[in-house]
Amino acid sequence: MEAPVRGNNATQSYFDFDRSIGKFRFGVQNGRLFFQKNLNSKANEDKAIHYVDGKLVNQYFSGVVRLDNDLTHYTSKTIDSALEITLADDPIIGGSAEARLIGDGSTTPTFSADFTASGSTEAYDPTLNAINKVIFYYDGTDVFYSITVL
Repeated sequence: MEAPVRGNNATQSYFDFDRSIGKFRFGVQNGRLFFQKNLNSKANEDKAIHYVDGKLVNQYFSGVVRLDNDLTHYTSKTIDSALEITLADDPIIGGSAEARLIGDGSTTPTFSADFTASGSTEAYDPTLNAINKVIFYYDGTDVFYSITVL
C-alpha cells in the first residue's frame, strides 16, 4: 500500500490514495470538503465530486484566527489588554470565522498586516460592554475582516 500523495491545483488542495480497490481523492475545493472515487476510470461520470457538509468549529479566541474550516466560531472574549489579531497558517479558500469581542472601556485590538479591512467595516468600539462582532474571510488572495458594533 502506497503512502497518500498530496497535491494542489487551481481550485483544489487534496490527498490521493491509491488502493487495490481504486484511486480516491480527499480534499478541499473552493472552501468545501470533498471526495472523489474511481480516479483511474476513463468515464467522467464515475469520477464525480461528492461534497461533504462542512463543520463548525467552536473554540476559545486567543487572537490567532483560524481560517482552515468553513466556519470557526470563537467564544466571546473581553479585550482587556493589548492584543494583535493574527492569522494562523494554511487558510483555505472560503474559510471564515466569527468572533464576539467585548469592550473593557479603553482597549482596542489591532490587526496584523495579514488582514485587510472590508469597505463596510465599522471602527472597533472599546466602550465598556460594547459588543463588536468581527467576521473574517479568506477569498484565496486576501484575508478580510469586518466589524459590526451590536
